[in-house]
Amino acid sequence: MVLKEARKKSELTQTTLAKIVGCTQENISQIETGKAGPSKKTREKIESFFDTEIDWEKNRTKLFKLKTVEEAENQFKQFIDILIRIPDTDRNYQIYKAIKQLNSIK
Repeated sequence: MVLKEARKKSELTQTTLAKIVGCTQENISQIETGKAGPSKKTREKIESFFDTEIDWEKNRTKLFKLKTVEEAENQFKQFIDILIRIPDTDRNYQIYKAIKQLNSIK
């Protein structure tokens, strides 16, 4: 079971779950979307609360599941297409976040 399924099955909001396990709603959101992984402590608290094992690998983004360089290039091109449509005021922040994420997986 993935985190989002477990949370919804228990009829909890991200905010409520965050309070239960001692993190932020943003952290729960990032874990559910695969943008960040939970710390060992948070992972243990979540699994203990739901009394089940969570499949953390399914929470990871597609970026970590690419099998070929061609798939990575295609995803990068799609990302650039989206990025150029973002207003200038937000673009630098999005570029910063993307570079930070790419550096974290090297």
